[in-house]
Amino acid sequence: MKFKTLAPLKVFLLSIFIISQLSCSKDSDLLTDFVLSETQNTLDLSELILDDTFIVNSRESITLDVLANDGFENIESVIITETSEPENGTVVINTDNTLTYTPDTVTETTPDEPIDTTPNSNEEIEDTFTYTTEVINEDDTVSTGTGNVTVTSENKAPITGDNVYYVSTTGKANNDGRSEATAWNIQHAFATAVAGDVVYVKAGNYGAIKVASSKSGADGNPIKFIGYSKTPGDILATNGPTFSKDQWQANGQSFDSSVMPMLDWNPTNFKPVSGDDGISIKHDFIEIHNFIVQEYWIGIDVWSDNVVINNCYSDRAGDWDPNGNCYNGASKLSCTNNNGYGIRFFTADHGTLKNSMVIDAGMISVYILNVDDMLVENSECYTVNTGNATDYMFEFAETTNSIMRNCYAERTHTLLSAHTSRLLAVKCQSTNNLIENFTGSRSKIQIVGESNNNHFKNISISGQYAEFQIYGNSNDNTIENLEISGGYGISFLGWSGSECGYGSGQNISSGSNNHFINPIIYDQSALSGNAAVSFHRLNGNVSADAGINYVTGGTFYNIPRIINANRSGTITFTECTFNNIYKELDGFNSGFTNATGNYIANYINCSFSGNAFANPIGN
Repeated sequence: MKFKTLAPLKVFLLSIFIISQLSCSKDSDLLTDFVLSETQNTLDLSELILDDTFIVNSRESITLDVLANDGFENIESVIITETSEPENGTVVINTDNTLTYTPDTVTETTPDEPIDTTPNSNEEIEDTFTYTTEVINEDDTVSTGTGNVTVTSENKAPITGDNVYYVSTTGKANNDGRSEATAWNIQHAFATAVAGDVVYVKAGNYGAIKVASSKSGADGNPIKFIGYSKTPGDILATNGPTFSKDQWQANGQSFDSSVMPMLDWNPTNFKPVSGDDGISIKHDFIEIHNFIVQEYWIGIDVWSDNVVINNCYSDRAGDWDPNGNCYNGASKLSCTNNNGYGIRFFTADHGTLKNSMVIDAGMISVYILNVDDMLVENSECYTVNTGNATDYMFEFAETTNSIMRNCYAERTHTLLSAHTSRLLAVKCQSTNNLIENFTGSRSKIQIVGESNNNHFKNISISGQYAEFQIYGNSNDNTIENLEISGGYGISFLGWSGSECGYGSGQNISSGSNNHFINPIIYDQSALSGNAAVSFHRLNGNVSADAGINYVTGGTFYNIPRIINANRSGTITFTECTFNNIYKELDGFNSGFTNATGNYIANYINCSFSGNAFANPIGN
């Protein structure tokens, strides 16, 4: 075999190339080291810090080594100088540059006191905070950086312990309640539990019984009644009910007692009367989780402070007569039972209702009455059967400083009935409430009866009867990001005063200085009276002015008219757009005599296109 040798010149050039490559690689490494060193010494150290996530047991402190995943070359030269304050716990900087996080639910005890192992909630709680690091450089300059920490507390109630008891459908009052095998009955549990106790109630039909609280819990040590299916803690509601309306429908329009405990009045031969309430809470600091109550006068009735109702269900509250022609789906205008509350909070401050559902309450599904500092979230209400539509699905009455968020209401049927329903009413001097992320179908929202300074944000309603009404001298409310598709639009109405038991009769202004910001109203039918904004009377020949109110940034399209007016009032549109609208004004009066006075509409920087009328100018 012959080898072809390289010419001397070629060998020399190849050697120079290899040496140059090795030299460049080394210089590159040196340059990289220099850049890293310069970055750590002079730039914001946040470039070297990675976010941290930890999962902890809510009843225990935990040590967090937040520097372990950061990109520092000399970790011993790094100092944690400060942290921000987390919302649900405390943080301490340790001498070894770790952090100790302690959830708020831990309580200090003395050697003679029992250790409380009951968390404040049966859900996950996420906490966040920041930490600041400091490095002293060789030239005595200081570099700092900030990192983010997320701590998730699993926060589950204990299933064993001196304060844990069990209830089953076969339980007995003379059992010790320490296990399923020796469970209490449910009446004994409600009569016996004290502050700090956790009572697990197994799924099953507990029959036509009524239960009531007998003792109060304490701040940080509530009494908890927690329903479960097969294993304690196996039902966890976080962003809404765990049982759906579709499941209720598929189960023969009934909730399922194999999923969670059920109280079932079952009025086969009799109907409930006043006082036939499923669960009655008249003591403070009590929590009810994962319960079903069917066919009671009131499903769950709360009369005390600091009560939590979570993932609970009420069906057919009120005097639904099983022998009458209004029961279970009859479509008749005469079906007006006018009673029945699914879940009621009455003079019950600092309460929480979440992840719950009410179907076919006779009068009001969720009734928040004379309450301060209430939270209603992730809950749903439905009126399904046509014999009698629920009159109010969510109602705040005489309620202040409260929040409703992420809730849904639906009038499922479209047939005419005695109650055309309200998705939501804020009424009777309710003030300073926040309603956000509310969605509803086939009915209306109302601000009624001297209810002022409420804020509605991100509201979407659709379908037949969809409408946003203001009446009864209600002022200074803000409605932000309202969407109405189909239905009737925004209405300023008259008021008789009868809904709240006070007022000066029928000659009351709708209210003034109410601001609609960025509303979208579209796809209305061509029915008489349908408009973006209406000045209507609710009943009688109301002659009072509809008030002076404002719409800013609105979008209106595919609707029959901008305004329907049969009473005087002033509306100012600013920077609104109007498209594909048939008429600017109509005077449809719903059978009532037109009131005296003229409406005034002001248009400021508005745009019009594709409409069947000349563009309005000014007012």
